[in-house]
Amino acid sequence: MKICMPIADNRGLDSPLHDHFGSSPYFAYADTESDVVEVAGNAGHHHGHGHCDPAAHVSTARVDAVVCHGMGKRAFASLRGAGLDVYVTAAGTVRDAIAEVRAGGLEALSADEACGGHATHHGRAGGR
Repeated sequence: MKICMPIADNRGLDSPLHDHFGSSPYFAYADTESDVVEVAGNAGHHHGHGHCDPAAHVSTARVDAVVCHGMGKRAFASLRGAGLDVYVTAAGTVRDAIAEVRAGGLEALSADEACGGHATHHGRAGGR
């Protein structure tokens, strides 16, 4: 499975996941079978809150799913509208998130759990 994760720094498998999906400086695209990780900059990371179009960035990478700490309602709707599954994790790094995917331990994020703004908590990952 190929997954996309928002990351704060480009450190390959040891890249820390970024808490805010649309404003992450980078996206890591990882193949969960081979551990191959490709990193791309997020040209839209300085957008106004709630005004990103993550499906435009992520869908070009041909991923199966997004794994993150949480995301806003618009980003969630955009990704789901593009046919992508969105999973929430408490993992700190790309490596840890891949391990959770392999173990089948992630649950899908629901529209009700998507963040309504910076003042609300993200997903089930402990209110990051």
